[in-house]
Amino acid sequence: MIEAHILDSWTLRSARGSYAFGYLNLVGGFAAPLFLWLAGLGLVLSAERALQRTGDRATAASGAVRRGFEILLLAFLFRLQAFIVSPGNPPVSLLRVDILNIMGPAVMGAAIVWRVARGTRSAGCRASWPPRAGRSRRAALWKGGEGLLALLPYP
Repeated sequence: MIEAHILDSWTLRSARGSYAFGYLNLVGGFAAPLFLWLAGLGLVLSAERALQRTGDRATAASGAVRRGFEILLLAFLFRLQAFIVSPGNPPVSLLRVDILNIMGPAVMGAAIVWRVARGTRSAGCRASWPPRAGRSRRAALWKGGEGLLALLPYP
């Protein structure tokens, strides 16, 4: 992620058309999705640990939702800090979307979905896959709107 920001900020305009800049820009583009994936992994690990500690799924989920709200709040505070430090920016720049503006609501949404789920595996995978005797594979895949979940490999 540091490479992407440095490349974007400190590269001369004349060098932006080079192949090296293009390849480095491509490599820097992997940082944001990897950052989001690791944040999701961290959310799962912390929520499961909170569930083990408290024994209450609602309490663990509310902590994860609170953490997502904190990330979103920090995103706006960083944007406000950049607005104050760099005078001359239009006020609409406060509403610019960055990685933290995506990660905060994503963490909150994932925590809410995790709160609603009842087990470690989705009910859709358990109910639809593998197909039971007497059911066709297609019927098992699309039973009750669980088709996308049933396409996942059975653990």
